[in-house]
Amino acid sequence: MEFRKDGWYELSSNRHDYMGFELVKDGFYASGHPEQDSPYKNPLGVVHGTDKGETLDIRSLEGEADFHYMSAGFESESLYVYLETATSELEPGFYRSLDGGTSFEPMKMNGIEGRGIAGITADASEPKRVFVYGPDGILVSDDGGDTFEPFLEQKQIVTMTSTKEELASIAKDGASFNLVVSNLTDKTETTVELPSLNADSIPIELVSQDGRLLLATSDNSVYVYESEEWTQLLQAGKVN
Repeated sequence: MEFRKDGWYELSSNRHDYMGFELVKDGFYASGHPEQDSPYKNPLGVVHGTDKGETLDIRSLEGEADFHYMSAGFESESLYVYLETATSELEPGFYRSLDGGTSFEPMKMNGIEGRGIAGITADASEPKRVFVYGPDGILVSDDGGDTFEPFLEQKQIVTMTSTKEELASIAKDGASFNLVVSNLTDKTETTVELPSLNADSIPIELVSQDGRLLLATSDNSVYVYESEEWTQLLQAGKVN
């Protein structure tokens, strides 16, 4: 589905069960399962979509891998994934792809010992910069995930996003959540008040692009932040 100024639009083709869906400058990357009567094998492996999803290109691992945990650099299109189930050639673990999902190589993940990992985020423009986050904060790697060092500690991060100049993250603090935008150039931080969320609504996806913030929550609600104001686009999966 795509949100335009006059509302939501659904694609008429390639209506697959997408997992690890990640927008990039010229389209999106995803994994998942094909729709009924599709010519694609199940699972999809790594797919690259263009023309707003009308055209799909299978990059690799068709019929072998379903990546629930995938992050793509918006400009670099580097992919960072966690493979849960072994394929014919790859064991479970963390992998990177610097060629748009055509091939993968393992990440050594040195420096994460003893730390919990809830998710992984590719830097928007630097191909070998990647972040991992979780109950112990955020770690950053500048060598493609081989070695990590602390970026933000002592905060339970539930989701985050990266742009060319900024990093935005949401931390859980008791029963509440806090959104902070960090400028990667001058190291300043700005706190952004989140929209009013009910007790069962947990932030699960955050995207930053062109000065806007997009937030998705666990009850299938979607919000957009622009001009210092939140607007709800979906309420529990229903169009407002």
